[in-house]
Amino acid sequence: MLPMLATKAPQVPVGEAWTHEVKWDGVRALTDVTAQRVRMSSRNDNAITIAWPELHVAPLGERDLLVDGEIIALNDRGLPDFRVLQDRMHVRSAATAARQAAARPAIYMVFDLLRLDGRDLTGLPLDERRAELAGLGLDGSW
Repeated sequence: MLPMLATKAPQVPVGEAWTHEVKWDGVRALTDVTAQRVRMSSRNDNAITIAWPELHVAPLGERDLLVDGEIIALNDRGLPDFRVLQDRMHVRSAATAARQAAARPAIYMVFDLLRLDGRDLTGLPLDERRAELAGLGLDGSW
């Protein structure tokens, strides 16, 4: 599965049927969690798990889920800054990733739950998926 990407519009739509998101200026990532493994992938479906060791999953037991979010890092002013992430995006060494994570930890801003315990949630309205996501009580960097 690939994430839905934001699209530009000539003006911001108004009304209760619309939801607006913050532009985090980070790296889009899907995270597939099963009892056996965690796999993070980029918006192009490239494996990126090794580059972000600090983005650990809260203990979920036997839960199975797929979440969508944005990996961000804050600059010295406390603002999301894509340039801070650039050195880490293509890291393939666990040791290098661990050093970089210790120096400048990232945050995973999860905003959607696409699968839960084998059930595809993509047909549900966003507010229902977000309620399910909130009910998981995820802690840590995400």
